[in-house]
Amino acid sequence: MSSKDKATLDNRSKQLNPNNPQSGPGRNAGSQGEKSKPDKDNRSNQLNPNNWRYQGGQGSSGSGSGKGNQESKK
Repeated sequence: MSSKDKATLDNRSKQLNPNNPQSGPGRNAGSQGEKSKPDKDNRSNQLNPNNWRYQGGQGSSGSGSGKGNQESKK
């Protein structure tokens, strides 16, 4: 086991331990209720590989392929 794997497991264990104090506020989990239509449309566009707003997927560093519908920004 590499030191990075051990560090990752140790961190996860600390996060799940109810006796371990939180280190900060953290981030909110995923969706927090209803989204507006523009929010839903934007997310759909970002997940659509045929749209110029396409971002590839989680962890992708690219801004899309540059191909697809080149609709103008609203």
